[in-house]
Amino acid sequence: AAPARPTHRARRPLPAPASQAPPAAAAAWALTLKPSNNADAALAYSLEAWCASDPDAASDWVATQPEGELRHKAQLHLATEWAVLDPVAASIWIAKETSLGSAQASEMVDALLNHWSSDNPLAAANWVKSLPEDMQAEKNAMVLAVWAASDPAAASAWAATFPAGVNRERAIPVLVESWAGNDPQAAVTW
Repeated sequence: AAPARPTHRARRPLPAPASQAPPAAAAAWALTLKPSNNADAALAYSLEAWCASDPDAASDWVATQPEGELRHKAQLHLATEWAVLDPVAASIWIAKETSLGSAQASEMVDALLNHWSSDNPLAAANWVKSLPEDMQAEKNAMVLAVWAASDPAAASAWAATFPAGVNRERAIPVLVESWAGNDPQAAVTW
């Protein structure tokens, strides 16, 4: 099955004191909230605003947070927002911030690829080549699922370049499934 793409849901604005605070203060305030969907939304909203104005400062702040679930959530929110604004810069930050073999890093890469694959699938596909080999098949399939939904001919041409092996074995069913959703006859013919 093709990897699911998370949807971007509308966020409620932060309470007035937090929305008018400097980004670092708003993010710090969000971390003081009792764990809940509202706390997560507040963190996401504050990092979204901060990333739009100064992603480097936001990433520096995230790096100062203690290891744990809150830091991971902050990293994931920042990766998602930065991917929308500048996927190349986000990819550099993700590579520096994490050990690309960890589950948390994989989630950050997913957040990046969900956006990048929609905007520039070839650039996203080329970046996947820089990932550890054990991640490439899964992430290639992720790029391919998004790409095939919008440009199946280009996606299939790219998939055809995969040598025999795990990348090809994982990619072809994802390509066909995604393509079939838009043009079943063309997918069958291919």
